[in-house]
Amino acid sequence: MKPQVIYFHGGDVFESRSDYLNSLKTKDIERYFLKDKNWEIWTKKMPTKIRADLFCMQMPCSDFAKYKEWKIWFERFLPKFSEELVLVGWSLGGIFLLKYLSEEGLKNKKLNSLFLIASPFDGADDCSDRALEEFVPKKDIKNIEKLTRNIYIYHSKDDFVVPFSQAEKIKQRLQSSTLRVFEDRNHFIVENFKELFDDINKHL
Repeated sequence: MKPQVIYFHGGDVFESRSDYLNSLKTKDIERYFLKDKNWEIWTKKMPTKIRADLFCMQMPCSDFAKYKEWKIWFERFLPKFSEELVLVGWSLGGIFLLKYLSEEGLKNKKLNSLFLIASPFDGADDCSDRALEEFVPKKDIKNIEKLTRNIYIYHSKDDFVVPFSQAEKIKQRLQSSTLRVFEDRNHFIVENFKELFDDINKHL
């Protein structure tokens, strides 16, 4: 059976429900009109860009995300996935994978490759406030290198959500990883992400 590519979307975290409700009232909504031009949607519409089965996780309450809830939901799906997985995490999806893999591993699954896109790591560097704490890995993420040597980090220097320094911290700890640096991809709210698909296909 060929590997499955499992994609984890991003999300938002808040310290309280009142903070969440205030965000709904005040956050900039302009970028939400660009969703049809987002590579994330483009991937779903054009699965042939990846030579594998593509599964897009729909994680619970992504606008008010909680790590324990994401962990429960993901673990329910794990037995149904193929024995060999390619994991792709964007933004909050990336830090979820860093925490889960470093603390839980993949049990009886094989990790073919790991792809982290605009992922936070520790919530420092003005990345977030304490709301991100429950997603921050508690164990050394270096042990992820025992699961796979195919680790890719993608980050743009003009990311307006997660500072580029977060990618540098991940790279420092996962020294065998490949860091792909961009200048003008913002938080990867872009139409095309050819580099990701090319890198995935290298290992399929």
